[in-house]
Amino acid sequence: MSTITRRVFAVTVLLAMSVFLTGCGASAFEGTWTLDKEAMRPVMKSAMETKMAEEAGEGGGAAMEMMKGMIDGLLDTMMEGMDATLTVNADGTFTGTGKFGDKDALSGTWSEKGGVAMFDAAGEDDDMTGTITETALSLKPANPPADMPAGFALLFKKSE
Repeated sequence: MSTITRRVFAVTVLLAMSVFLTGCGASAFEGTWTLDKEAMRPVMKSAMETKMAEEAGEGGGAAMEMMKGMIDGLLDTMMEGMDATLTVNADGTFTGTGKFGDKDALSGTWSEKGGVAMFDAAGEDDDMTGTITETALSLKPANPPADMPAGFALLFKKSE
């Protein structure tokens, strides 16, 4: 085999391998994620204030101001009790432990399309969509309950 033929062959093999390996990259969703309590605090506070404002209605401004003073103490208690870990596997499965609404654990399958992951909890109506921004995984219910504030999401950070 001539030197030129060997070089053409080597370049062809390298190009073929690079195309193959590019398609085999790991998803940014894969790995272990833990609930980011620091990031969740302002999300929870906003959700609580929104809910209280809805409950107070018109003319409830004084009651609303009084209740706002209690939010921080309530948030401290809630944040202590919040804990969740989500493990997203390369094989298309996931497991979650901690508090997910009224459940201590979830598992199921996940898929990714266009930078959005769909988490399908086996046998549950708790399907979630996930997006990643910088270092955070944001999970939102696919079908949020009517009493959930618009845009509410659980925020996770990648475990080291």
